[in-house]
Amino acid sequence: NIVTGVFVDSAIQVAQRDRNILIEQQRKTRDSTTRHLLTLLEEIDDDNSGEISTEELMEAMKKEHILNYFEALQLETDDIQGLVELLDIDGSGTIDIVEFVDGLQNLKGTARSIDVHIIMKQNK
Repeated sequence: NIVTGVFVDSAIQVAQRDRNILIEQQRKTRDSTTRHLLTLLEEIDDDNSGEISTEELMEAMKKEHILNYFEALQLETDDIQGLVELLDIDGSGTIDIVEFVDGLQNLKGTARSIDVHIIMKQNK
């Protein structure tokens, strides 16, 4: 029983360390993505207003490296107007820093994720 107890305790400690490592890796990934998104926002924001308009985003999507970044996030870029409407939480017609970073963080992933979010927004 003592050997079993030591083994179980050791396994629990390893599992806890693994969870902590996973949480730390996820935090680092999110922080890194946030930094990249802030840099991207600065590049897209032609008028330095701190917000992105539909026109600015459409123009930015003509740049291959920006298009590639959206593709790396697995975000469809066929419907820029729809993406702006989805990210524009306050309905101002532009995407501010928080809307851009939080929105893209939440939408990154498969195209099905963005489709679900579009449907949810349309049904509000």
